[in-house]
Parts: sequence; C-alpha cells; structure tokens
Amino acid sequence: TETPTPATPTTTTKSVKPIVTSDTHPDQNTWYSNSTASFNWKTPSGVNSVQAFTNRIPESVPTTTYDSSVTQKTLTELPDGTFYFHIRYSGSNGWGPITHYKIKVDTKAPEAFTPTIKTVGNQSIIELKAEDLTSGIDYYTLKIDEGDILNIKKDDLINSEYILPVLAQGDHVVTVVAYDKAGNHTEATTNFTSSFIT
Repeated sequence: TETPTPATPTTTTKSVKPIVTSDTHPDQNTWYSNSTASFNWKTPSGVNSVQAFTNRIPESVPTTTYDSSVTQKTLTELPDGTFYFHIRYSGSNGWGPITHYKIKVDTKAPEAFTPTIKTVGNQSIIELKAEDLTSGIDYYTLKIDEGDILNIKKDDLINSEYILPVLAQGDHVVTVVAYDKAGNHTEATTNFTSSFIT
C-alpha cells in the first residue's frame, strides 16, 4: 500500500511579514551621514500588491500601494532625523502584518566650538564642549603640537574636561576634532602656554 504524502503546511499571505534590508542604512540603531536611503525586500508568491510609506512615526500604517513586482524603494535628500519605512503585503486573505524599518540620518557636522584650557598646579586641563543637535557627540581626537593623536570618548570625560599630558614650558598648539555619531566632524585649534618646567 502507498503511504499518503503528508500535506505541506501553507503560509497565507496574510501572515507573511516583509523582511526589509538596506544597503545604505544596514543597522537600524546606527546614525548615518547618507541622506539617500534604499530599502529592499523579496515579495513571496501569492502577493497581489504592496503598500509602503516613510515618515517619522514608528508604528504607522502604510498607504501608498505598489504592484507586487516592486521590490525596492529609494528615498533621496532626506532631512536629518529618525525615519521609519513601513511596508506590508496584500494577498487573497487581505493585508498582512506591517514591518517598520528605522533609519537615522545626520548629515551636518557638529557646531563650531572653542576648546578652553586652564592650569591647576602642574596640570593643564582642556574643556571639550562641542554640540551636535541630531546624533550627538561621539568622541574627540586631540593632538598637541606634532605629537600623537589621542582618541577621547565623550562618555569618558568628567564635567567635559580632559587632563592633558605634562608639557614642557612654552607655547603649544592643541588641535581638537569633534566627531558626531554619524562620523561628521568639526575641527578647532587653540594655543596655550605651559609654565611647568621639566
């Protein structure tokens, strides 16, 4: 006797949630300086149409309808901020669940700033207070005269201050570069005189 073939479970389009990827903004929790965002998805069989939409609201219902052959969407000249790409499929059983894909855009460099240096005893202390309105300051690089470049995480600063290495008596030039979380940067230079005698 023949063994009956087990029925293959079927997934209705109503239960299929789109899987979205982005070549331009692959990590939803990372800031990017790219204002052009591309989204890709693979449409399964049985899908009649696709609805997709982009806005700043995390849980929106998409309203713009496309043919099922559309598997990619590119947005250009996005302003800075956080956006959400919403997409869902429609098949014989109606509209399925919505996928919400987040992107974070910051194209502007940190605001211009002026580092200040004070001397306490033999220590020279630099105050680093750059501002970035969108993604925020991530870290600074600091170079004294022609010395090595130091990397300083903003979160490691106490009261926005960093203690400089002990420097020989005389004039020095400090170059500071502030980087935001999208990699944009702003440079500032300050001069100071060390009175410490080595």
